[in-house]
Amino acid sequence: MRRWGRFIIPLFLFWIQGMSPLLAGGSALKSLEREIKAILKEAAPALVSISTKEGLSCQQDVGSGVIIRKGGYILTTKDVAGDGQEVEVTLENGRRYQAKLVGSDAELNLAVLKIDADGLIPAKLGDSTKMKPGSWVIVLGNSFGLAPAVSFGLFNGKRKDGLLQLSAFVFPGNTGGAVLNSDGELIGIVTGTASGLVKTSLFKGINHTSKLEITTSLLPPDLDLPYQGMTLAIPINTAKAAASQLIKEGKVERGWLGVIIQDLTPSLRDHFGVKKGVLVSDVVDDSPAQKAGMKRGDVIVRFHGEKVENSTQLREMVVSTPPGEEISLLLVRDGEEKSVKVTIGKKPKYSRIGKEERLWQNFPFPDLSKLKENLFSEKIRERLDELEKEVEKLKRKLGAD
Repeated sequence: MRRWGRFIIPLFLFWIQGMSPLLAGGSALKSLEREIKAILKEAAPALVSISTKEGLSCQQDVGSGVIIRKGGYILTTKDVAGDGQEVEVTLENGRRYQAKLVGSDAELNLAVLKIDADGLIPAKLGDSTKMKPGSWVIVLGNSFGLAPAVSFGLFNGKRKDGLLQLSAFVFPGNTGGAVLNSDGELIGIVTGTASGLVKTSLFKGINHTSKLEITTSLLPPDLDLPYQGMTLAIPINTAKAAASQLIKEGKVERGWLGVIIQDLTPSLRDHFGVKKGVLVSDVVDDSPAQKAGMKRGDVIVRFHGEKVENSTQLREMVVSTPPGEEISLLLVRDGEEKSVKVTIGKKPKYSRIGKEERLWQNFPFPDLSKLKENLFSEKIRERLDELEKEVEKLKRKLGAD
């Protein structure tokens, strides 16, 4: 009890202090309400409703979009924009326009539409890399003809697939809508929700004093528990870079460095003498990284002047860089800093993308080792050895960033 007293007493005093404005006429709530109204008033003109027409059916609301340029360019998802046929955009003031599909990208589930309209007010763009877990977010979207749907939540962090994860409720029709930070800046585009099943066995042994484990220990070990409600959003930094390419070229070409990377563990930080960075565990042959002289064991600490915090951030930086652009990397090699110039290449078709961080998708490789066991011809076995080496090289290339 003495140990908990150190925390309970200050928390109690903090609670009393925090409640005093509320008890004195609710001024804190009034102040918060004014701030929220101001953010919504400024952001609302950039939010649009998007509807499509399929076959002979009438126009139907399908989602949302956000104006990002005065020239009439609107960000939304590929799911909402569809094939770009019969797309209608409705502004906050009720004006309706036929939209043209500028381009879309299936990997990001992103699309850019364009309307011919004057007096548009684009969203104020923020920096999604500055979001920290626990930051407040506001989600705005279409609610099928009703007033715009508004919800609040917290930023949980960035997933391995590069998407932002939010604990904020979204409504049908919110897809393609805006995710704002506490300054009213656009930091993401709603792309969907995360839901699924998790087995109770995953909670076993995590902490013997955990209430979660005590609760789940009473359940069968292989029971599937449903979870849902996590909103996913495309970071605005990623969306902005892709939108620029779609507007200019009509397609997105992703950058490629050609390295296998991993996050630094505490022991690796001590070993290499760096606090933050990403370790290069391998370099692909004939890749931009190899041509620039990068080696296995290098630690990337800066990408074009920006600090590298983790592998997810570095991947986002690389793929967001157009192929052909020269960038500078600051490395730590053998305890010393080294600067190199790299010309970013074009990302291979199959790469480290998609659900569950698979190295490749729909790309099965044969197990040649089992085949060799049943062969008696030495020449064929030697040829299979060569093929096996080629397959390993291909795997490395496809799995590289």
